[in-house]
Amino acid sequence: MSAGGPGAGDLLDIEARQLELDRSLDALIRRIIDQPSQTCVGIATKLALAVELTDPIERADPPWQLVQAALNELSTVGQTCPA
Repeated sequence: MSAGGPGAGDLLDIEARQLELDRSLDALIRRIIDQPSQTCVGIATKLALAVELTDPIERADPPWQLVQAALNELSTVGQTCPA
């Protein structure tokens, strides 16, 4: 390790915190999936979350392009969706 850099203990603490945050995010996503959307805004929010959580490289794949297109269209017609 370089002078002033993180020590091994610091790196282990950072790794443990990252794992804890990953578990919390996974639990939150599962809760969101389990809750049915009641509005078009809720559906759009779930789609937007899916896109945001996708690896940027995978966003170029056709299935993710389809999700993004659906999100854009839902946002456009959102004014006509029932509240």
